[in-house]
Amino acid sequence: MSDYNYDLLVLGGGSGGVAAARRAAEHGAKVAVCEDGQWGGTCVNRGCVPKKFFVYSSQFARDFALMPAYGWEPGSPTFSWPDLVENVTRELARLRGFYDSALSGNDVDQFVGTAHVVDPHTVEVNGRRLTSARILLAVGGKPWVPDIEGKEFAITSDEVFWLPEFPKRILIVGSGYIGTEFAGIFCGLGAEVHQSFRSERVLPEFDGDLREKLSEEMELSGVIFHPGDKPMKIAKNSDGSISVDMQSGKTLNVDQVLMATGRIPRSRGIGLEEVGVEIGDREEVVVSQNFQTKVPSIFAVGDCIRRYELTPVAIAEGRALAEHWFNSKPIDFRYPCVATAVFSLPPLGTVGFTEEQLRERKASFHIYRAHFRPMKYTLPDKKNKAFLKILVDPATDKLLGCHLLGPDTPELIQVMAACLMAGATKTNLDDTFAVHPTMAEELVLFRKPSEIVEGERQAPDPLAG
Repeated sequence: MSDYNYDLLVLGGGSGGVAAARRAAEHGAKVAVCEDGQWGGTCVNRGCVPKKFFVYSSQFARDFALMPAYGWEPGSPTFSWPDLVENVTRELARLRGFYDSALSGNDVDQFVGTAHVVDPHTVEVNGRRLTSARILLAVGGKPWVPDIEGKEFAITSDEVFWLPEFPKRILIVGSGYIGTEFAGIFCGLGAEVHQSFRSERVLPEFDGDLREKLSEEMELSGVIFHPGDKPMKIAKNSDGSISVDMQSGKTLNVDQVLMATGRIPRSRGIGLEEVGVEIGDREEVVVSQNFQTKVPSIFAVGDCIRRYELTPVAIAEGRALAEHWFNSKPIDFRYPCVATAVFSLPPLGTVGFTEEQLRERKASFHIYRAHFRPMKYTLPDKKNKAFLKILVDPATDKLLGCHLLGPDTPELIQVMAACLMAGATKTNLDDTFAVHPTMAEELVLFRKPSEIVEGERQAPDPLAG
């Protein structure tokens, strides 16, 4: 390794790259990180963190509506979009400072600029060539926008947090995490929200019951769905508004169009293919089970390999590699019980197998469901409902999956993920004293399954990853 400038050179200053760099440096490696944007990557600057602040802001109007039933006179609060943007911008700058401190505090060299891979051990940034025993690609992703007429009049999630004015009418195209979360954000902030998507309901990869209940709740809150429809032409009007011609023949007049149509890895244009790194048909960097590309000295983690595009997963991947290289720990990385949350309207949390995945595997399993109005909504007589669902292996009594919709479910799913990781059983839940009155107590009060599915084989182990 003394033949190189560094033991590890990381391309990308986001969560996965910085996690790998810090852990490697803590074990004595000489490390550098190259970043061509802002430290912290998508999560800190254009994703999880600012999104959660905007979600918090969007919830106040709903809470104000509940106040009279609880004896409070809410008054007439007003919302200021510029104030929200300014406050979030300031906080993100503070968080970026932590990334800088974390790297410099561990003697990690930082280079600001687009890095190009020159050969299996060399990267060029700002005209300077750096060599390293290993190169780690943690370059993340970027929004993908379909090629339709007038797409230049639309924005993506990279721009949505910094709009100079609040759009009173918005069309959101897409039904994944980003599209569904921003539909809830703008609806909560008082906009007229249209959401179009190819599928029948939002969040196509999630459990079917969860998708159905979330769609019902979003429509109840005022989101206008356009399932099976998509924009064909976008045009800017003389008054600054936007007209969108839809495939169905409808024309929507809005103030903004948000393209939440997916993200792709930033894998092109940095020399990867030229040195032999394979790029897949989804623009992903192709790696082995242990993150090695076809070039033995080049590895990749995070969104650019498109396994699980989640910040905690990228961090775990980066740390696992650093521990393997510089702390002699074996690596056999798996993805057991990856929990996730969608901060939608209302939020949801999910972990383990979906009902559809188990049916596809022709497995036997029991389904337990609960659909009820949270206690918070009874006095104001709101019709909003929560939904809880667990899937159980009848042969072993083990939990196979958990899917929750309603207030605080993103917090609750973290604990349920730990239960699945520990191999908890339905009997364990039954034997747990309920915390009353809470929504979570329903998870330990299920008695009889709502449905019994008799498959051809035993359910798979969720810990297999």
